[in-house]
Amino acid sequence: MNILNIAINLFKLRIRNKLSFILIILMPILMIFIMGYALKPSFEANNTIKKFKVLYVNEDKGAIGKAFDNMLHNEASKYVDVVNTTTTSVQSQIDRGKYDEAIVISNNLSASVLKGQKCSIKIISSDKDEIKAYVVNSLVNSFVNFTNTQTAILKSYSHNLPQANITEEAQKLTKVQSFYGNTFTIRKLNLMSPIKKLSSYQYFTASMLLFFMMMSGIGIGNNIIKERSEKIYTRINSFPVNKSEYLLGQIICNVTTSIFQAIAIILFSALLFGVNFGNNFVGIAISLLLIILLSSSLGVLFSSIVNSQKALSTGLCLILWFIAFMSGGFTPVPSLEPIGKLTFYSWGFHALASFMTGGTFKTVTFELTSLAVLIIVLWTASLALFNWRSQNE
Repeated sequence: MNILNIAINLFKLRIRNKLSFILIILMPILMIFIMGYALKPSFEANNTIKKFKVLYVNEDKGAIGKAFDNMLHNEASKYVDVVNTTTTSVQSQIDRGKYDEAIVISNNLSASVLKGQKCSIKIISSDKDEIKAYVVNSLVNSFVNFTNTQTAILKSYSHNLPQANITEEAQKLTKVQSFYGNTFTIRKLNLMSPIKKLSSYQYFTASMLLFFMMMSGIGIGNNIIKERSEKIYTRINSFPVNKSEYLLGQIICNVTTSIFQAIAIILFSALLFGVNFGNNFVGIAISLLLIILLSSSLGVLFSSIVNSQKALSTGLCLILWFIAFMSGGFTPVPSLEPIGKLTFYSWGFHALASFMTGGTFKTVTFELTSLAVLIIVLWTASLALFNWRSQNE
């Protein structure tokens, strides 16, 4: 009960300053508008699928190999430029970063299909560009589609077999396919759900949500320093409230304020800018809660290291701004992406962006797990330092 009363009273004190309370909602919305509007043309250009090069190895001399050749050099030519290579060098070229995608067809593909054996068209991806990966997967899946595959093979046979054998081979193929169905075994892809890229307003809504949730930790840190300077933790022994209860009340107040701010940003960005948050609201809520808890832990940690509110605000603000910039929080910076991916800001942003564009928990398992582990480590250190500091004053 003490904890709840402390949290409620602290929350009342925060909302008493109406101007400050309005600014914590107005500032993120203003930044979303300015950055989203200014960089909108850049984001629209980046969402266009541009023609790119694909490494290609086709060792199959049969009908299916020839049919795939025909598709890749004709129907698919508006998406990809084919670069022929060999089986021995294809992986090394992907690893060196010279190309992002490759398609490899083994020499027994046609024979395996006609015999009813399971086989595959191999796709090698660097996983650096999801649009390129999507296009290559779509092309292969389209070819593998049962009706299209049958048509392509029969068309190829009509050009490559003696007239007397066309009927016999076509009947054999039809019999095999009717018994085994689609004998290809490649990665499944939902062709009805192409990859969705964030619009400029979606990008900066996710980014500003994350940034201002991270900045909320400054509030709890400053409160702890202020109350320490006013000897609150010294006098608290005279009341039926212990230090852990008082700190927990502070944390609950900070989390509640941050949740209120996040809800307001989401509602206003959806109404004013038409930002689509997708349907996975549970995933978005969990991502934001993890970020808020991480932010609170940083605030408590820094409050035990520095002695003034100014030092905490300046130091933590500079650190968070730097991390946000390195992670592409204010504008995407491709050259910094390898480093940015290692930050908690990047983990949080990737989780939010994924859920906003139809992603699932499976797609962001690494990011959410990394955040959870980091939170445990930071809270362990924060509470240990807080207890040590409060006992030695």
